[in-house]
Amino acid sequence: LCGFQGSLKSTVIVGMMSQLKHHTFHLEDLTGDIEMNLTDTNFQPGLYVENMIVMVEGFVSDSVLHATTIGFPPIESAEQSLNHLDNMDLFGGQKEIQELNLNELSQLEQTFEAMFIFLSDIFLDSSKVLKALNCLFDGFAENDPSQVLFFVFAGEFLSEYYGIQQASVLHDGFKALADIVANYPNLTKRAQFIFIPSSADATTIVTFCGCAIQIKSAKLYIGNESLSNSLFVSQNCCFSRRYCISNLSEQLLHAE
Repeated sequence: LCGFQGSLKSTVIVGMMSQLKHHTFHLEDLTGDIEMNLTDTNFQPGLYVENMIVMVEGFVSDSVLHATTIGFPPIESAEQSLNHLDNMDLFGGQKEIQELNLNELSQLEQTFEAMFIFLSDIFLDSSKVLKALNCLFDGFAENDPSQVLFFVFAGEFLSEYYGIQQASVLHDGFKALADIVANYPNLTKRAQFIFIPSSADATTIVTFCGCAIQIKSAKLYIGNESLSNSLFVSQNCCFSRRYCISNLSEQLLHAE
């Protein structure tokens, strides 16, 4: 796509579909981008979202790609993708992961027993959700006491908008959560609690959406033993492949 101008009667291009301008889609590759016209486009079966790789068939007129058909590139297995990527770290940091480190992580994964529990829409202002969380913690407290647990809580953390009372209600919600967790001291000794906000949750800096949620008030309670093993992260966080070789389950468990 680099420097392409003019017209082309027929072409097939693989690239990333993006929205570089408001309400205007473009197709990008490693060399450049071109505006797309999707007026008469036939979309093959599948879910299409912004910033995904697609295969586009169409023609170019006046430096605009008029897409007649959009579909997905041929599907490949995870093993095939990893063969092409070699030891590239897709999560940032070092460009390459040393093979020795991968072997060490593989051995650690086989010997380290841990469980990740993902929950979303944890409405801390809902008595129904708090009751469900209490039931959840009660069940895990009776499991193997040697198993390490990671509870990943994803927002939104409030079921509705409270205006100027938003921070206060969030404060009370975290206090209620800490009080519930405090009832299971054996669980907290082997559990980590990770909190991921949504764009609707209150932030420490209003200017930046998705920053770590407003935790100053919550830490008044997290400072005690109930939620001492807690981590508050930004919205665009991810679990690095460095933690374990196999993929984490993407299934989300809803508390309500």
